[in-house]
Amino acid sequence: EGPVTLNAGNLNLFPEIRHEMEMHVSDRSQWRFTLAWSQSQNGFMTIPSADPENLLIFQNINLRFQQNWSGNLYFQLKPWNKVRIISNTQLSYILAKGDDFDLNLNAWNIASSIYSLISLPKDIRLEPSLNLFGPSNFGYTETDGFVNLAFSLKKALWKRKAQVSLT
Repeated sequence: EGPVTLNAGNLNLFPEIRHEMEMHVSDRSQWRFTLAWSQSQNGFMTIPSADPENLLIFQNINLRFQQNWSGNLYFQLKPWNKVRIISNTQLSYILAKGDDFDLNLNAWNIASSIYSLISLPKDIRLEPSLNLFGPSNFGYTETDGFVNLAFSLKKALWKRKAQVSLT
């Protein structure tokens, strides 16, 4: 028999104090670069734990200290008349320290996507996309990365009021 799951409250939580900063640099709609930073004291986090009786418990705890760093790069190109390429990449890093459960968390993640719009005859659009989700580490969970490749054909109907899509 699988574990029983329980969400536990915590009456000892303190209010969170947070500072944030974000910077954007862009060239109209062609490209955009964003840097973000935040720091919090007494931030909230839900952590899982298991007891010997096969009970999975999710409990809310306060983090003594947490910093988040992230960067995002977006750009859009139109190399040919009927082709548009859009790319978005994000890298994030979290550093957290907590008093409960001797928690020290260093988490990072990267995700990137490239999306194209190609106009074909008869108002049909071909939309290939490539998505990369890099390996990530969130303290108590670690995942392998994966790549996703998708193609879609779209046709607008009734003066663009409806759309048929094949993915």
